[in-house]
Amino acid sequence: MTNTEDKLLEAEYFLKCMIENQTERDAFKYNLSAFLSAFRSITLIMQKEFNKHPVFADWYSIQRNKLKTDKKMNSLNTKRVMTIHLQPLEPHAQINVNIANHISLISNVSAVLIHEGGSEELSRSPAVMLPSTPSETKTIVQWLWYFEDIPDIDIVTLCQDCMNKLKVIVLECKQKFGSSS
Repeated sequence: MTNTEDKLLEAEYFLKCMIENQTERDAFKYNLSAFLSAFRSITLIMQKEFNKHPVFADWYSIQRNKLKTDKKMNSLNTKRVMTIHLQPLEPHAQINVNIANHISLISNVSAVLIHEGGSEELSRSPAVMLPSTPSETKTIVQWLWYFEDIPDIDIVTLCQDCMNKLKVIVLECKQKFGSSS
């Protein structure tokens, strides 16, 4: 395993921790900060690790230009600079709650009401809904975190998209230049 691949795995680890801790604000923030740091280090380690290969510099220059023109990648780097050098990140949570409730429907219900004087009253209903029991109710809670200045994509999706792009670059680097040793 190359040092670059190891750093990629570190970033993936912190991304996984972010996903697992979305319901805990501080844990999510701290794992996000660690992810951004590890994520940015991937290409820095790649440059150090493979710079002895004669054509690496030319190949990496093309990759760097792609990364610099990628809006999502730039957003993550801006957030990394902020959290490392200026102030902690303050993502905002959006909590989606979906409650699925099953009801039972019984058709042609008849009821007889007997009054105190003995008179009877017949009531017919074409359908009756019976409420569900708690075990029939399913509640799904989804936490999504957003940067205030990037409201159109949640943080986890943004990080996953950027990780996928960087994985392609790391794989291509390994294929072209092999291991660093």
